[in-house]
Amino acid sequence: MAGSSIESKACTRDGCGKPLTGRRTKFCSDECQKGKSRVITPTAGGTKVQEMAASPVPIKVCMRDGCGETLTGRRTKFCSDECQKGKSRVITPTAGGAKVPCSDKCQEGKPIGRREPQSKQTTEKPHAEELAGRLEEIAQGFVGIDNKALLIVNKGQMDQDWRELRASVPDVPGNYIWTIKAPNAQKWVPVYIGEAKKSLRSRFYSYINEDHFGPKAEHRKCWPMVDAMSRGFSIEVRFRTGLKDPHGSEDRALMAYDFALNSSKNGGYRNIELPTKNKESLADYPVLNDGLGLLADCFRHIAEYK
Repeated sequence: MAGSSIESKACTRDGCGKPLTGRRTKFCSDECQKGKSRVITPTAGGTKVQEMAASPVPIKVCMRDGCGETLTGRRTKFCSDECQKGKSRVITPTAGGAKVPCSDKCQEGKPIGRREPQSKQTTEKPHAEELAGRLEEIAQGFVGIDNKALLIVNKGQMDQDWRELRASVPDVPGNYIWTIKAPNAQKWVPVYIGEAKKSLRSRFYSYINEDHFGPKAEHRKCWPMVDAMSRGFSIEVRFRTGLKDPHGSEDRALMAYDFALNSSKNGGYRNIELPTKNKESLADYPVLNDGLGLLADCFRHIAEYK
């Protein structure tokens, strides 16, 4: 007696309908189960199964209005941190590809060296220039040498031979403050505070040069000092030695005041503002020494290029 016929099951994928084999119960192959198409092409030796790629994944773009950049990596909504924070990103085509501004300041065309307040604390700090004439508020103990500050530049000229000036700096750890004075002015204006962990004299070897004052390797600090010299300003330095913690002393001053040439804890450099009625800058004074003026321009161009 013949047994009852077994019902043949077919692949449940739409458009396939192939009979199931082996232990398969719904799909005839892994490709059908994953949703991929299978095209059967006749060949001389039988049939050849050609796998077709699944339908393409839609390309996702940045959700920020007016951006539309393609998302890359693991980003799912915004193409960059700037777009996510709501900041603009302007892409300017160049010969080598696309160029993106490094910051909002560059995008807005603001000059290098001028900084915007980065926090509430920065906006509340008074400028150190306001301490002109009352330096003891931040420089208590900065008595210099023989109870006097070290005059380095007198009305735009090195006050002594540069070798003698270097030798005059204390060979001990400590703090120091750069101050400047405009022609015919009476008050010294603080513009920078620093520390030397081992030797002030060693530190000032890079500051005191044959024809100018300022660190050659630090163009953003050197440029304003040489510029001041070219306009007939004087430069004086106060030292403070015998400190157990010179770094802590510098930090406390930077937390309390915004020094123009200190980028640490101030969010960057800024232009020097003299404590006059109109808040004059160095550029408000005429250049008296063309050679130093050209040198200052060189340092400025290098600083802006970087």
